[in-house]
Amino acid sequence: MANYAGTISILLMAFFLTPFLVSRLGNVQFGLWAIIGGVMAYGSLFDLGVSAAVVKYVGEHSDLDDVPGVEKVIQSSLAVYLAIGAAVLVFTGVASVLVPLIFPIPPELVGTSVTLVLISGGSLALNFPLGMYNGVLLGLQRHHVAGAAEILWGVGTTVGAVVVVSAGGGLIGLALVYLAGNTLAQMIRIAYLIIKHPEVRWLRVRFDRSTSSKIFNFSFWAFLLRFASTLRSRTDEIVVGASLSVAAVTPYFVGLRLSDALGRLTSQVSAALFPYGSRLDALEDREGLRHMYITATRANLAIAMPMALFLWIQAPRFIEAWMGPGFGQSTLTARLLIAAVMCQVYVALGHTFLKSINRHQAIAAWSMAEVLANLALSLILVRSYGLAGVAIGTLVPAVVYNLGFVLPHASRRLGVRLSILLRRTVVPQVPALTASAIVMLIAAYLPGDPGLLRLIGEAATAGLTYWAVYYLAGSGPEERALVRRVSGRLIRVRAAPPSEEG
Repeated sequence: MANYAGTISILLMAFFLTPFLVSRLGNVQFGLWAIIGGVMAYGSLFDLGVSAAVVKYVGEHSDLDDVPGVEKVIQSSLAVYLAIGAAVLVFTGVASVLVPLIFPIPPELVGTSVTLVLISGGSLALNFPLGMYNGVLLGLQRHHVAGAAEILWGVGTTVGAVVVVSAGGGLIGLALVYLAGNTLAQMIRIAYLIIKHPEVRWLRVRFDRSTSSKIFNFSFWAFLLRFASTLRSRTDEIVVGASLSVAAVTPYFVGLRLSDALGRLTSQVSAALFPYGSRLDALEDREGLRHMYITATRANLAIAMPMALFLWIQAPRFIEAWMGPGFGQSTLTARLLIAAVMCQVYVALGHTFLKSINRHQAIAAWSMAEVLANLALSLILVRSYGLAGVAIGTLVPAVVYNLGFVLPHASRRLGVRLSILLRRTVVPQVPALTASAIVMLIAAYLPGDPGLLRLIGEAATAGLTYWAVYYLAGSGPEERALVRRVSGRLIRVRAAPPSEEG
């Protein structure tokens, strides 16, 4: 719930900030902002998978019983990240030269593009050593602290962006706002750890060879997964900008934003269970892992399905209400990318638990084949089919990789028969999916204002219908027990007598 609170707040602020920035900056400048973001996302690959290793190995000592062991992981990782930060600065210098040469940037914006790359690169270089502590919080399962810092970051950067852009600060001012926001959010996380656990030397830098070897043995394959994820999610804007135009990036980005929001909302279960899976692995509780794999996959689908269905059916109405007229070509892009995200959602817990038990090598290798196929298909199809061609180039490899390889591989490795997994995760969704789709279609044809508020009401109605039918006809004993437990707590809180001070 803490993960969802942080993520939903960020998505809501991005939801309202995007049309504001497009209207104030225009398609060309906003397209340049998206392109620079896509290019600098490749700088995040210098992480080398160390962040995932920090979560895993801190998670194995999540009660801080082994303070020296935790310190070795943190101090060795910090030493690595300081070196990585220096490498990112070199990457930033190279990128500042190449970006104006690769993309058809208008002459009056070339200087702006170089400055944007330098500011973004400096922020990224600083974020590596400071951002390590977010991985520590996740490994310690302090999701509420990480979520609170993310909410503060989102509110601060959103307000700052509106003020700066409204005052004429443009793209440079916008980049400086994000630099300041990122740095302050990381400092909040570090301050919490220092105050809460003073017995740990959080800021000491010490490279321990054996600990670093353990980290890199795990992180190499995590890096391949991160590399594939970055190529998958951030290459499309670059392909569009290089093959079509900078302005064409904006309508593609609108469709991409919807699918990305869906992906982020449905990744929170995986994020929460990764350190938990690491603890089960340390306890050699394979039966617990199998049970959690089935249960969490079913619950994750129940979270994702109503959102995906609503966005897919109502994409044209939603995009027009959100962005205004003129973004009709974003509809097909959004629908294709949503389908690709749902393929990833279904195998997300398989990914997570394979990483938890350090058996993610095969899917990491195959993920590289997927993204290379993605890139090749997108470059081929963009010439003939434009924005839709790039989205198709993402969808086809996603279907083959996730459903054709990851799904059976994860089920086999975790000891769950594929037929059992399908019966216990997909079949329970069918009644709820059918009822929700009927409600959505009926609501769409009712008379009245087709604006954003109505769409929010339709989404809430369809979602409640889905979850009500799912609870009655598809949920397992774990989900029902969770609902009863949370409901009971809420009832007790509301029924509790006020304190004397109150």
